Amino acid sequence: MKHILTGLPGRALAATCIASTLFAVGTRPLAAADQWIEVKSAHFVVTSNAGDGSTRTIAWQLEQIRSAIATLWPWAKVDLKGGAVE
Repeated sequence: MKHILTGLPGRALAATCIASTLFAVGTRPLAAADQWIEVKSAHFVVTSNAGDGSTRTIAWQLEQIRSAIATLWPWAKVDLKGGAVE
């Protein structure tokens, strides 16, 4: 029986899907090869594989957001006890 959209027989469509998936998975870089770094700011620890500059930018942006929340809503609890979220 042929598939309505592709016109391929059912087994050919399944084989094409499986081959495409295996090709896509086989061409992805290995996760273990990623270079992970950790950047610490006054209130945050950011772990990323996006590179040093991008990770520092994210840490700076988080500090800016924290500061804005503390300024706009003085009753907000921006200093939470308990440390890092895992």
